[in-house]
Amino acid sequence: MAWVSAAGDADIERAFAQAKREKKPVLVYWGAAWCPPCNQLKATLFNRQDFIERSRSFVAVNIDGDLPGAQKLGARFKVRGYPTMILFTPGGAEITRLPGEADPPQVLAVLQAGLAGGRPMKTVLADAQANRSLPGTEWRMLAFYSWDTDEQQLVPAKERPALLASLALACPAAESDAATRLWLK
Repeated sequence: MAWVSAAGDADIERAFAQAKREKKPVLVYWGAAWCPPCNQLKATLFNRQDFIERSRSFVAVNIDGDLPGAQKLGARFKVRGYPTMILFTPGGAEITRLPGEADPPQVLAVLQAGLAGGRPMKTVLADAQANRSLPGTEWRMLAFYSWDTDEQQLVPAKERPALLASLALACPAAESDAATRLWLK
């Protein structure tokens, strides 16, 4: 897999310029060599053939949190923990944060939904809260959104439990797995 290493703003700008030229989303992975969950993610997701094949659909950016300047990038992307994966449009709008703790097939499903024209989670959440009808893929994206690495971008931490409970209750019966995950989160 061809990762673009980034340790500063210039590296990120080059990755997004490449994404615009190639009309591809950007997947930013924030990790560290010493981080056990990061190493598990590398061993269970990043080395899978289906993930490697899917990676041709996006520009993959690796930010090693221990490199000089990387903490500044962490602040830019509102990263608070290792590992964090964020999917962006080529223009830089955040689509979703992918869960590092989920099973690889689940992460791949959320990634695929985002790559297939997924809307930003902020928009999806607003529609869910307004009781608008959402497709099953968006309920699953809400359920598998990485609420733990969100840095309160969608909702303040103190409001999160009530929000996730209300989303679980609003989930259609056909999305019982999404409802269960929302309850558990």
